Amino acid sequence: MRIILSYQTQQLPAPYAYAAVMTIDTKNQGMLDVEFSLEYLDRDELSDDELHAEGFTRNDNFEWKGEITNQWRDEVEGLKDLSYKQEPHSDVYLHVAIDEKSLNFPEQIDQADMLFQELLQAILEKAELEAPLSIEIILDKRPYKLIWVFSERLIKVNGEESKEWKSGRTLLKTIYGLDFASAPQSKKPGNSSINLGEGLWYQISDKTVKNKLAELVNSLMN
Repeated sequence: MRIILSYQTQQLPAPYAYAAVMTIDTKNQGMLDVEFSLEYLDRDELSDDELHAEGFTRNDNFEWKGEITNQWRDEVEGLKDLSYKQEPHSDVYLHVAIDEKSLNFPEQIDQADMLFQELLQAILEKAELEAPLSIEIILDKRPYKLIWVFSERLIKVNGEESKEWKSGRTLLKTIYGLDFASAPQSKKPGNSSINLGEGLWYQISDKTVKNKLAELVNSLMN
């Protein structure tokens, strides 16, 4: 099966806006063969100084060809079972074609968009442009170092590997759904706190949140 995902940002301004094409070939029984290209959009009116101030250059377009783990196969091939519509969503442009047949735009756009973003992260890891995502959590003085390795579709909990990706996905959504802007911050960890890798610990005071995080972390280790 040959899946082509065509993506374009809808809400991001330059220099962040981009278009990307991801081609995944699942014919091999082992690793998945991937070709990927990304082109940044609408940068002509920005000066070099403006680009550099945002951490970019004139040469940020990116192409990559390689393999990612077979653990992604079921979800990638599952795109054929989604419902599709003729027009793109207003906030996400993601077009799907399988074996040279255009399926158009997934109705279940949140599911398809999340898969695209996860596969993109896997590619960036394989290309050594980004490291796996690492988050530290302390819950009632119990420390957990969590690492999401997208290229292998696994999560490490205090060094132990977990294949419970769906639980890890829910945990990640729960973490980033928290209101960190209003949470107390410290350079030192508290009894219950989260470090997103920025050198700051955000304190968790809500018991319901702590219980939810503990439940999800425990589900990774079962």
